[in-house]
Amino acid sequence: MSQCWKGKFSYQLVEFPFNPLIILINNNNNSEITPIYSENQRALQNTIEFIGLEKDIFKKVSTYSLGMKSRLSLGIALINNPDLIILDEPTNGLDPKGIIELRNKLLSLKKNRKAIIISSHLLSEIEKICDEIYFVKDGMIIEKVIVKSQKDNLEDIYNRVEKEYYEEKYLC
Repeated sequence: MSQCWKGKFSYQLVEFPFNPLIILINNNNNSEITPIYSENQRALQNTIEFIGLEKDIFKKVSTYSLGMKSRLSLGIALINNPDLIILDEPTNGLDPKGIIELRNKLLSLKKNRKAIIISSHLLSEIEKICDEIYFVKDGMIIEKVIVKSQKDNLEDIYNRVEKEYYEEKYLC
């Protein structure tokens, strides 16, 4: 029997022309915050604080650095408090401090029983966050690694798996 996901899930957006967490409505020269994805103002504020954009949330997204866009993207994925979060290269554009902060945020989400699927090329970071790592090639899972039981370096595993994949595909 196949299993299906029955919880809420969210995914990380890559590009957006405006800040989807908030919009400003000019009402007789009074600006008021109106959340798009959340009816709960406190949940919106918590998300903005969690991603560390409280000082910059009202700036135009076009002025954001790549790291700020990455943080905003994470916030968008989290706003509905999903059970499953899918992230594509979440460290893209982050400086070393930002990568450490993101790692701690993801570990916090993991501790709060959130399932997180991450697509990334930074094996050293993935190894610090994930319990299981799947190497995917041409849309197929070619290796599964349980991090805690693994004694080999993840980069060595990747090199071995990559070599075996190409030998099997092209030398057989």
